[in-house]
Amino acid sequence: MKKSENLKMKVQREKIEKRLLSAVNNKEKFLRTVNTDIDGLSSEVIENNRELYGNNKIVHGKRLSFLKKITKAFINGSV
Repeated sequence: MKKSENLKMKVQREKIEKRLLSAVNNKEKFLRTVNTDIDGLSSEVIENNRELYGNNKIVHGKRLSFLKKITKAFINGSV
């Protein structure tokens, strides 16, 4: 690794350590910076986030059967 990369990693690690130390030492200030409190997000913030980002759901597509995967692999050259 180059010296500049090592220096960048060291600086980045120090920043992370400072943030963690700050979070541990000043919980209330940290919670304000991430826009929450000890009880979590308020209902209002949750609703606003849902409007902005949508529901927190994972959408699964329809699974392909084994036979369809094999057929697709032969036709397209990959699965």
